[in-house]
Amino acid sequence: MSGLAVVTGTTRGIGAAVARQLATGGWQLVLVNRDLSRAQALADELRGSVAASVCADLADHRSIDSATREIAARFETIDLLLNNAGVQLGPRRNSLQGIEMHFEVNTLAPYQLVRGLSGPLAAAQGTVLTVGSRGMFHTRELKVDELRSPTDNRPLFGPYTQSKFAVATVMGGLARAYADRGIVFRLCCPGPTKTRGTTGEGMPWFLRPVSAIAFKPAAKAAAKLVDALDPRFGRESGLYIQDRKVRPLPPQAVDPAVQRHLLGMCRELTGV
Repeated sequence: MSGLAVVTGTTRGIGAAVARQLATGGWQLVLVNRDLSRAQALADELRGSVAASVCADLADHRSIDSATREIAARFETIDLLLNNAGVQLGPRRNSLQGIEMHFEVNTLAPYQLVRGLSGPLAAAQGTVLTVGSRGMFHTRELKVDELRSPTDNRPLFGPYTQSKFAVATVMGGLARAYADRGIVFRLCCPGPTKTRGTTGEGMPWFLRPVSAIAFKPAAKAAAKLVDALDPRFGRESGLYIQDRKVRPLPPQAVDPAVQRHLLGMCRELTGV
């Protein structure tokens, strides 16, 4: 599989590694980053495989809207949207819109990117691959009505885990919504990976020594994402892939009523 891939968050970590691996596989890339000066190093490295480098702050709805309009105007077809960019933070932070930052970047941004790029994705019968997390299995329930302003702000186990549970639910809902337009939605957990988020204050203090030693390098995580595009998975939409195998999602994530409720919230908050 190859074609045109839009990849978010490629300045470091998994995003940079997956961009390199896609380029090696023959993909043309549209790199989406907040800081284009930092993104330029990878664009220079992958010269010949980078079709465009686009600026977008994924915590800013207007910035995402501008970026998707630019991309959709330049490219009639998009074969892959890879929602890689995400945050794993420590102390509570809100976005420009006053929304808790994990929900903003990890859930609302992927939703808004799909909405803004649905035309070129449908034209190519393309795939939306979103980075998931097995952490969603470690929480009892998705607290939809607390996502915007959560009461539990613990590192890892609070807003981060809830946002990853939420994006799994959102992508499942979008898979239903876009089924008749031929867009395939897929969620993939790349496994515990050594990144700035997993070795810093976004991790509970007692887990930081473990993550620094035991977590895998970004290149191995990226390989799992690329593997999630393998033809052996067919074109079934809504799959969750973990450890290179299809796994069941938590019941709430596949509940149509929960999906509709959360999609309605996303629509209200982003305006799309």
